[in-house]
Amino acid sequence: MTFNWKYALFTNAPILFTLIIYIAMTALQIDLICLILVVILTWTGWYAYAGWKVYRRHPEFNYHNYQRGTVSMIIITISTIGFLFLLLKLKLIDTALFLTWLAISNFLVDGFAKYKGLQ
Repeated sequence: MTFNWKYALFTNAPILFTLIIYIAMTALQIDLICLILVVILTWTGWYAYAGWKVYRRHPEFNYHNYQRGTVSMIIITISTIGFLFLLLKLKLIDTALFLTWLAISNFLVDGFAKYKGLQ
């Protein structure tokens, strides 16, 4: 069981960028419409770059070449239960906390995914 941090960081870079953009734009009190536009442009630019440049040179970063194993499924289950506890029982959820939870849980799930080779 190895943790593939390069793949996890690459596939979760858009959500990490979204978290950083959200925190910066809310600190500067920028309008919500502008925030949504910046997030859409960031995600579109990232996946266009990945599709055109990265996947051809580095097939080990392509998410089609991975499958979720037992550890990933356990992390998903525990993470979902923890999120529901925060949301329903403690009512401690806001956008920044949700994005942070999503980034961390997806990073861990993708890090423990198994490389199944080129298809």
